[in-house]
Amino acid sequence: MDKEKLTAWCIAGAGSVAIHVFIILLFVWSGKSSNVPTPQPAPVAAATKAAEPAPSPLDAPHATAAPTAAPAPAPVTAPAGPRTQDYKVKPGDNLTRLARNAGTTPAELAKLNGVDEKELAKLKVGQTIKLPAAD
Repeated sequence: MDKEKLTAWCIAGAGSVAIHVFIILLFVWSGKSSNVPTPQPAPVAAATKAAEPAPSPLDAPHATAAPTAAPAPAPVTAPAGPRTQDYKVKPGDNLTRLARNAGTTPAELAKLNGVDEKELAKLKVGQTIKLPAAD
């Protein structure tokens, strides 16, 4: 290889290296390099707390720490039961007909009223029972 060709190859190689170095520096400068971890600043509050000495009971004999109240638990609500309406029994009403008109069964009506089906079957005129509310 003659001297002119060697010089051209060296210049081309040097230019290629320079471009690669520039690209690497650009990635490092922009913080996108995966090999260089980004330093995170220490929290200021933690450093301040660590520097403060704990108060001594002798420093303030009349000061007492106020007890911190625990957060109140969330109120517990009972699951919403089926919506009901009161119905006053009329002459000629029976459990089967009332259940059919309400779109349910006699057993479900008994459960809704909290009684046995046989007990609810003994309807009396003027008695108030619960029926499912119409939507």
